[in-house]
Amino acid sequence: MAQFRRELRRALTHPGEVPESELRREVQYDGGAEKFLRRLWGDLYPEEPVPSKDDEK
Repeated sequence: MAQFRRELRRALTHPGEVPESELRREVQYDGGAEKFLRRLWGDLYPEEPVPSKDDEK
């Protein structure tokens, strides 16, 4: 689970690296990769802010 969380955080801080076509095919979500990942983080970790690129500085 810790690895999944690290990878989700990485995807949220670098959304351009997430392949949109693969995400649509695998989870059938049409709102865009970044929107989906933000929603997923909020559902899994409701008490924590969604990571962003600014957090890496």
